[in-house]
Amino acid sequence: DERFPCPIGSYGAKTGLQHETDCTNCDEKKYCGEVGLSAPQGDCEKGYYCKGGAEDSMPASTVNSGGNLYQFILVV
Repeated sequence: DERFPCPIGSYGAKTGLQHETDCTNCDEKKYCGEVGLSAPQGDCEKGYYCKGGAEDSMPASTVNSGGNLYQFILVV
């Protein structure tokens, strides 16, 4: 039951995957923060919105209760 090790932000739900293009982007409202997942890791944290392909449960963009999208950028 070998699976291609899909990159962070995606998963491989089927066996026999041979290329990164065979992987599935992580589902909306879910995150995939490790290599080689066979399903999304879990739901995004409350107050955060994960679009498809999310790598973190608390992405840099979040939606407030009014439905407005805010982009947070860390400048170092």
